Amino acid sequence: MGHRASNRAGVIASVVLGLLWLAPFAAAEAVYCGADQIGTITSANYGVRYKKPDPANAGKFITHAGPQEATDVTGGANFEATFNFTGCPEGERLRAGTTFQWVQIVYTNSPQTDSKRGAAPTDGYVDPWSPPDGTTGPGNDGYEDHKPFYWTDAELANPAIGGNPTATNTLKFSDTSQRAFAANISWKAELNLVCTWDTVVHSLGYWTWGWKMDADKKVSLDPDPATWTDGASPGLSKLEKASEFGNFGWKVTDEECCVPVPLPSSSWAGLALIATVGMKKCVARRRRAA
Repeated sequence: MGHRASNRAGVIASVVLGLLWLAPFAAAEAVYCGADQIGTITSANYGVRYKKPDPANAGKFITHAGPQEATDVTGGANFEATFNFTGCPEGERLRAGTTFQWVQIVYTNSPQTDSKRGAAPTDGYVDPWSPPDGTTGPGNDGYEDHKPFYWTDAELANPAIGGNPTATNTLKFSDTSQRAFAANISWKAELNLVCTWDTVVHSLGYWTWGWKMDADKKVSLDPDPATWTDGASPGLSKLEKASEFGNFGWKVTDEECCVPVPLPSSSWAGLALIATVGMKKCVARRRRAA
């Protein structure tokens, strides 16, 4: 699974153990809205991970870096990212109601299965395919909620989990994807950083990360290193499918999250000037979007 079921129960243990395998953060990548930089994004702790039973706590597990141990029951990889919003360009602001989130598209030959939704497609699905807590979801339809995002609203608002970007301008991500040992498993993700308002999402760029398990059940990163690409990932439009979130009205848009600030005016001349400036801004953005 490429979501949080393996993370949630052991998040504290994983954070503590993470100090033992802490990798340096990758160089910060610039994040653009149109032609303007609005923040930076980094990745960290991208590496192979294994899970084994915790001998001190029955039913609990310990996630650890390599080498693989005889008691390990699953293998996969860990990936973390942080986006820091530095602000819209001068004279612009975020659209009303805008926040930042993640939309992760997973491609694997060992997909999730849900009692309500069936098996996830191997040609890509929005993560999570089923509620990580093992229930059928609040709507009893197999969805964790009716939003295509990696974090729930509660997780997003938690500074220790999603970062609470509305208050802190920082958005966090962490995932430890795991599968039981088997030959020739592939798992790859497109992690889209999006700004969202109403029921639309606009991708600012995406990380590609993942792992594979070979015929000898050895795990390696794929790709290595993870890569950052501007714009929407090839699979982002999958969220619009009826079997995903299309039935809930979600769409991908080319409209940008930063828009001109309405300026007060005291005369018709001022209003005319504002209209002219706004028109030029809009035209410039359309050209960039094209």
